[in-house]
Amino acid sequence: MEPGDIEIAVKDNVLTISGERTAPEASEDARWHRRERGYGKFSRAIRLPFAAGDDKVEAKMANGVLRIVISPPEAEKPKKIEIKAA
Repeated sequence: MEPGDIEIAVKDNVLTISGERTAPEASEDARWHRRERGYGKFSRAIRLPFAAGDDKVEAKMANGVLRIVISPPEAEKPKKIEIKAA
């Protein structure tokens, strides 16, 4: 698949990945004994443990592997508290 064939969306706490796999073109005289790869439209929805906006999502594709990194909102990240001397 190409990166342009995949659509990624984030709304509230749900990450949705959708796209379409196209079947490889074969000549008219080609015969298949078995096909194990699925083709057609697909969609997956994954519930996230936090609300994320589109600006916090980064997606990269290399060697056929899609990697999605979602940063939690700043409010939910733990804050470092500085200890002051008395």
